[in-house]
Amino acid sequence: MLLVESPSPSSSRIALLVILCGCFHVPSDGFTPAAHLQRALHRLSLCAGQSSGEPRVYVETIDEGQALVVDGTFASLYRPGKVSTNCVWDALAAPMLALPQERRRRVLLLGLGGGSVARIVRALAPEAEIVGVELDAEVIAVAREHFGLDDMALEIIEGDALEFLRSDTRSFDYIVDDVFIGDCDTVRRPDWFPFAIDLECERLRTGGGGGGGGG
Repeated sequence: MLLVESPSPSSSRIALLVILCGCFHVPSDGFTPAAHLQRALHRLSLCAGQSSGEPRVYVETIDEGQALVVDGTFASLYRPGKVSTNCVWDALAAPMLALPQERRRRVLLLGLGGGSVARIVRALAPEAEIVGVELDAEVIAVAREHFGLDDMALEIIEGDALEFLRSDTRSFDYIVDDVFIGDCDTVRRPDWFPFAIDLECERLRTGGGGGGGGG
């Protein structure tokens, strides 16, 4: 989902929701990045691992890089030495390219996870203030240890995304909403997700934009 805000003669802003399908890069072997990652998920057998006593948050090495696994779901991808993931996290950050550099001053990432989107955003906006909100303290700890989270000069807030939107009064040039809940069998958007869109629009500066995972 792409969230864009733009001026209009009839209102100060218009929120546009566009479903983004697929990724941006197709490897030479003909498989899409999503197909590569799906094969990786099968190799990991995440749900089986969860039921057999795996920790709820851990890092697994796969061909594509380092996978952050949370409650049996594939939550983030880290490719050491590379910025892009060649999959959905690139799509969440890519719309920032439509903003001029002077409009990339402050970015909000809801559902920071292992920092897959944050790494791309930092490359696109080297001087930006980047605020990452993550509910799961264990995810933050593992990402700090294995994914270089502290190397990206982020303001990391451990807390609930909806409460952050309600309580923090700062405005942002770009907002990414990548919040999901549940385990490998029930992963979904939280029930409050549709209502958060209005709050996100209120936090966007005029002419700003953002992206989000599919609902």
